[in-house]
Amino acid sequence: VSAKQFCPVQMMATLIQMTAKSVVVPKGMAERTAPNWSKHDPIVSASCGEELIATPEMQTLESGPVYANTYCIWRIRSPAGQKVELTINSVNFPCVDSCTSYVEVKATLTKTTTGARLCCKPVNAFYSEGDEVVLIFRGDSRLQPGYHGFKAQYRFYGAGQTVAPTLTYTTRKPTKYTPTTRRWKSASWGIWGEWSDCSNTCGGCGRRTRVRGCYGGNRECP
Repeated sequence: VSAKQFCPVQMMATLIQMTAKSVVVPKGMAERTAPNWSKHDPIVSASCGEELIATPEMQTLESGPVYANTYCIWRIRSPAGQKVELTINSVNFPCVDSCTSYVEVKATLTKTTTGARLCCKPVNAFYSEGDEVVLIFRGDSRLQPGYHGFKAQYRFYGAGQTVAPTLTYTTRKPTKYTPTTRRWKSASWGIWGEWSDCSNTCGGCGRRTRVRGCYGGNRECP
Protein backbone atom coordinates (compact mmCIF):
# COMPACT_ATOMS: atom_id res chain seq x y z
CA VAL A 1 0.00 0.00 0.00
CA SER A 2 1.43 3.38 -1.01
CA ALA A 3 1.70 6.34 1.39
CA LYS A 4 -1.23 8.09 -0.35
CA GLN A 5 -3.63 5.17 0.02
CA PHE A 6 -5.72 4.04 3.00
CA CYS A 7 -6.76 0.56 3.92
CA PRO A 8 -10.52 -0.04 4.48
CA VAL A 9 -10.09 0.07 8.28
CA GLN A 10 -8.36 3.46 8.12
CA MET A 11 -11.01 4.84 5.76
CA MET A 12 -13.83 3.69 8.07
CA ALA A 13 -12.16 5.26 11.12
CA THR A 14 -11.75 8.53 9.24
CA LEU A 15 -15.42 8.51 8.18
CA ILE A 16 -16.58 7.87 11.74
CA GLN A 17 -14.45 10.75 12.99
CA MET A 18 -15.89 13.10 10.35
CA THR A 19 -19.52 12.26 11.19
CA ALA A 20 -19.28 12.31 14.99
CA LYS A 21 -21.53 14.95 16.52
CA SER A 22 -22.39 16.57 19.85
CA VAL A 23 -25.70 14.81 20.48
CA VAL A 24 -26.50 13.99 24.09
CA VAL A 25 -29.95 12.61 24.85
CA PRO A 26 -31.55 10.81 27.77
CA LYS A 27 -31.70 7.06 27.46
CA GLY A 28 -34.50 5.85 25.20
CA MET A 29 -35.12 9.16 23.41
CA ALA A 30 -32.34 9.34 20.81
CA GLU A 31 -34.22 7.54 18.05
CA ARG A 32 -37.12 9.96 17.90
CA THR A 33 -35.40 13.29 18.61
CA ALA A 34 -31.83 13.37 17.30
CA PRO A 35 -31.51 15.22 13.96
CA ASN A 36 -29.89 13.99 10.78
CA TRP A 37 -26.40 15.47 10.64
CA SER A 38 -24.29 16.17 7.59
CA LYS A 39 -20.70 14.91 7.43
CA HIS A 40 -19.63 18.50 6.76
CA ASP A 41 -20.70 19.68 10.23
CA PRO A 42 -17.74 20.39 12.52
CA ILE A 43 -17.14 18.19 15.55
CA VAL A 44 -18.17 19.84 18.80
CA SER A 45 -17.76 18.35 22.26
CA ALA A 46 -20.46 19.20 24.78
CA SER A 47 -21.49 17.79 28.14
CA CYS A 48 -25.20 18.33 28.57
CA GLY A 49 -28.53 16.57 28.60
CA GLU A 50 -29.84 14.18 31.23
CA GLU A 51 -32.93 12.98 33.04
CA LEU A 52 -33.88 15.06 36.07
CA ILE A 53 -36.32 14.25 38.87
CA ALA A 54 -38.41 17.17 40.09
CA THR A 55 -39.03 17.84 43.79
CA PRO A 56 -41.60 20.06 45.55
CA GLU A 57 -38.92 22.74 45.89
CA MET A 58 -37.64 24.77 42.94
CA GLN A 59 -34.41 23.43 41.41
CA THR A 60 -32.19 25.31 38.95
CA LEU A 61 -30.99 24.08 35.56
CA GLU A 62 -28.27 25.95 33.64
CA SER A 63 -27.45 24.79 30.13
CA GLY A 64 -24.00 26.35 29.91
CA PRO A 65 -22.71 27.97 26.68
CA VAL A 66 -24.23 26.97 23.35
CA TYR A 67 -21.91 26.17 20.44
CA ALA A 68 -22.42 25.36 16.77
CA ASN A 69 -24.17 22.00 16.24
CA THR A 70 -24.90 21.50 19.93
CA TYR A 71 -27.94 19.28 20.43
CA CYS A 72 -28.87 18.19 23.94
CA ILE A 73 -32.05 16.98 25.62
CA TRP A 74 -33.17 17.24 29.22
CA ARG A 75 -36.13 15.24 30.43
CA ILE A 76 -37.65 16.56 33.66
CA ARG A 77 -40.20 14.27 35.28
CA SER A 78 -42.05 13.98 38.56
CA PRO A 79 -41.52 10.97 40.84
CA ALA A 80 -45.14 9.83 41.18
CA GLY A 81 -47.29 11.24 38.38
CA GLN A 82 -47.48 14.85 39.54
CA LYS A 83 -47.48 17.77 37.12
CA VAL A 84 -44.26 19.66 36.39
CA GLU A 85 -43.91 23.44 36.53
CA LEU A 86 -41.05 24.94 34.51
CA THR A 87 -39.91 28.56 34.41
CA ILE A 88 -37.38 29.80 31.84
CA ASN A 89 -35.60 32.60 33.69
CA SER A 90 -33.21 33.71 30.94
CA VAL A 91 -32.27 32.87 27.35
CA ASN A 92 -29.17 33.96 25.44
CA PHE A 93 -29.16 32.96 21.77
CA PRO A 94 -29.04 34.93 18.51
CA CYS A 95 -32.44 36.65 18.48
CA VAL A 96 -33.66 36.10 14.91
CA ASP A 97 -37.10 35.41 13.43
CA SER A 98 -36.16 31.89 12.35
CA CYS A 99 -34.87 31.08 15.87
CA THR A 100 -32.29 28.60 14.56
CA SER A 101 -30.50 28.33 17.91
CA TYR A 102 -32.89 27.90 20.81
CA VAL A 103 -34.26 26.00 23.78
CA GLU A 104 -37.46 24.16 22.93
CA VAL A 105 -40.02 23.28 25.61
CA LYS A 106 -42.27 20.26 25.12
CA ALA A 107 -44.89 20.24 27.89
CA THR A 108 -47.78 18.49 26.13
CA LEU A 109 -48.63 14.80 26.40
CA THR A 110 -47.34 14.07 22.90
CA LYS A 111 -43.68 14.86 22.35
CA THR A 112 -43.75 14.43 18.55
CA THR A 113 -45.09 17.94 17.86
CA THR A 114 -42.83 20.99 17.98
CA GLY A 115 -42.86 22.83 21.29
CA ALA A 116 -42.25 26.49 22.12
CA ARG A 117 -38.82 27.56 20.82
CA LEU A 118 -37.24 30.39 22.78
CA CYS A 119 -34.28 32.41 21.54
CA CYS A 120 -35.14 36.03 22.41
CA LYS A 121 -37.19 36.32 25.59
CA PRO A 122 -37.79 34.05 28.60
CA VAL A 123 -41.28 32.80 29.48
CA ASN A 124 -42.68 32.91 33.00
CA ALA A 125 -44.01 29.37 33.37
CA PHE A 126 -44.93 26.16 31.55
CA TYR A 127 -47.17 23.51 33.10
CA SER A 128 -46.98 19.93 31.89
CA GLU A 129 -50.05 18.05 30.67
CA GLY A 130 -48.51 14.81 31.89
CA ASP A 131 -45.77 14.05 34.38
CA GLU A 132 -42.80 15.30 32.37
CA VAL A 133 -41.33 18.20 30.40
CA VAL A 134 -38.68 17.81 27.69
CA LEU A 135 -36.14 20.55 26.88
CA ILE A 136 -34.21 20.55 23.59
CA PHE A 137 -31.06 22.70 23.47
CA ARG A 138 -29.91 23.48 19.92
CA GLY A 139 -27.15 25.52 18.30
CA ASP A 140 -27.13 25.80 14.50
CA SER A 141 -24.09 25.08 12.34
CA ARG A 142 -23.21 28.77 11.79
CA LEU A 143 -23.46 29.83 15.44
CA GLN A 144 -20.56 31.95 16.67
CA PRO A 145 -19.21 31.45 20.22
CA GLY A 146 -20.25 33.78 23.02
CA TYR A 147 -23.86 32.80 23.75
CA HIS A 148 -24.74 31.48 27.20
CA GLY A 149 -27.79 29.31 26.49
CA PHE A 150 -30.58 29.29 29.06
CA LYS A 151 -31.34 29.12 32.75
CA ALA A 152 -34.50 27.48 34.11
CA GLN A 153 -36.17 26.43 37.35
CA TYR A 154 -38.50 23.49 37.85
CA ARG A 155 -40.55 21.65 40.47
CA PHE A 156 -43.53 19.31 40.66
CA TYR A 157 -46.94 20.21 42.04
CA GLY A 158 -50.23 18.46 42.73
CA ALA A 159 -51.12 15.22 44.48
CA GLY A 160 -50.13 12.76 41.76
CA GLN A 161 -50.64 9.07 42.29
CA THR A 162 -51.26 8.10 45.89
CA VAL A 163 -51.42 4.71 47.56
CA ALA A 164 -54.74 3.97 49.23
CA PRO A 165 -54.27 3.94 53.02
CA THR A 166 -54.99 0.84 55.06
CA LEU A 167 -58.19 1.41 57.02
CA THR A 168 -58.46 0.20 60.62
CA TYR A 169 -61.93 -0.32 62.06
CA THR A 170 -62.55 -0.18 65.83
CA THR A 171 -65.67 -1.77 67.35
CA ARG A 172 -67.34 0.45 69.92
CA LYS A 173 -70.17 -0.37 72.28
CA PRO A 174 -73.33 1.63 71.56
CA THR A 175 -73.93 4.52 73.89
CA LYS A 176 -77.24 4.37 75.75
CA TYR A 177 -79.10 7.54 76.53
CA THR A 178 -81.66 7.66 79.35
CA PRO A 179 -84.54 10.01 78.55
CA THR A 180 -85.28 12.56 81.24
CA THR A 181 -88.35 14.67 81.86
CA ARG A 182 -87.70 18.29 82.52
CA ARG A 183 -89.76 19.69 85.32
CA TRP A 184 -90.68 23.32 85.14
CA LYS A 185 -91.32 25.50 88.14
CA SER A 186 -94.96 26.47 88.40
CA ALA A 187 -95.94 29.71 86.72
CA SER A 188 -97.87 32.51 88.38
CA TRP A 189 -99.95 35.46 87.29
CA GLY A 190 -98.73 39.00 87.66
CA ILE A 191 -100.82 41.92 88.87
CA TRP A 192 -103.60 43.36 86.79
CA GLY A 193 -102.95 46.35 84.65
CA GLU A 194 -105.07 49.49 84.43
CA TRP A 195 -108.54 49.44 82.86
CA SER A 196 -108.74 50.67 79.30
CA ASP A 197 -111.03 53.42 78.13
CA CYS A 198 -114.63 52.55 77.27
CA SER A 199 -115.08 51.32 73.75
CA ASN A 200 -118.21 53.46 73.28
CA THR A 201 -119.14 57.08 73.89
CA CYS A 202 -120.96 58.23 76.96
CA GLY A 203 -124.54 56.93 77.22
CA GLY A 204 -123.91 53.87 75.00
CA CYS A 205 -123.08 50.27 75.89
CA GLY A 206 -119.32 49.80 75.68
CA ARG A 207 -116.50 47.57 76.99
CA ARG A 208 -113.41 48.15 79.11
CA THR A 209 -110.48 45.69 79.40
CA ARG A 210 -107.38 45.09 81.50
CA VAL A 211 -104.55 42.52 81.19
CA ARG A 212 -102.07 40.68 83.39
CA GLY A 213 -98.99 38.61 82.50
CA CYS A 214 -98.05 34.99 83.22
CA TYR A 215 -94.50 34.68 84.53
CA GLY A 216 -92.08 31.91 85.48
CA GLY A 217 -91.90 28.17 84.77
CA ASN A 218 -93.19 27.14 81.38
CA ARG A 219 -95.54 30.13 81.31
CA GLU A 220 -98.61 27.99 81.66
CA CYS A 221 -100.49 29.64 84.53
CA PRO A 222 -103.39 27.82 86.25
